[in-house]
Amino acid sequence: QADITRGTIEGQFAASPITVVQVHGLGDKMQAYLLEGHFLDLDPKTFGCTGTAYLPGFSRFYRHVLLGRFHHHAAVAFGHCAAVLYDAFKLVGMEKVFTPLPPPMPYPGENVFRNGALTH
Repeated sequence: QADITRGTIEGQFAASPITVVQVHGLGDKMQAYLLEGHFLDLDPKTFGCTGTAYLPGFSRFYRHVLLGRFHHHAAVAFGHCAAVLYDAFKLVGMEKVFTPLPPPMPYPGENVFRNGALTH
């Protein structure tokens, strides 16, 4: 019998630079987030078209920015293009464009005394 997938795609994303983006409507306004990272050369050992991504600072970003503000689906661009997208979002008047903060900078409401955020 032929290998019939009935509409599913099978494969693994090649190791490459990526940009993750989501635009979310808020009534008559929009907000977005942007992250840059890489698809890794790892077998995710699952079905469908998948990849394993490394996104620096993602766990903090998820906890302090994404939860409660954005849906869990996003778009992925194959390449680092967050700088261009950020400028485009600002050009069209988008006020809130969230990006990861470097480790020494706390997110609003983040407890800087947890998880070694401050060193002694």
